[in-house]
Parts: sequence; structure tokens; C-alpha cells
Amino acid sequence: MFEEQKHQTTAVDVENLQLIDRLHTMSSEIAYLKMTKSEKEKQEEELHRALEDGAFIESSMRGELEQQHIRIEELELNILSLQVMISLAQQSKRTNLVLI
Repeated sequence: MFEEQKHQTTAVDVENLQLIDRLHTMSSEIAYLKMTKSEKEKQEEELHRALEDGAFIESSMRGELEQQHIRIEELELNILSLQVMISLAQQSKRTNLVLI
């Protein structure tokens, strides 16, 4: 009977050691997963900031592009105006030559 109890105690001790080893393994896995999660959250925050920066830059560039379009339209109107003035001046010059 004593040998059987000793054998059972030894089996329980071995099982306890195995459980403690498994507990340590799981603790290590949990620590690794927490660290990985933290790194992923940091990466996500950095990506979010980069996305916000990109959106700001895009908005700024769209505004600049719109200003450039307006400036182009103004310049095209100036060109048309100058072309009309040149045409009128040339007609006036021809009219003056005909009158002379």
C-alpha cells in the first residue's frame, strides 16, 4: 500500500511539474502575444497618422490645383483680350492707311 501511495504521489508530482511547465509556456506565449499586439497597435497608429497626413497633402494639392486652374482661366482671358486689342489695332491701322 505504501508503494502504491508513493507511486501515486510521484505521478501527481510529475503531473504537477508538467502543469507548471505548461503554465510557464503559456505565460511566455501570453507575453509574446501582448508584445505583438502592442507593436501592431503602434503600427496601426503610425499608418493612421500617415493616412491623415496623406489626406491633408491631397487636400492641399487639390486647393493648389484649383488655384492654378483659376489662374489659367485668367491668363486665357487676358490672352483673348490682348488678341482682340491687337485685332482692333490692326483694323484701325488698316482703316487709317485706307483713309490716307
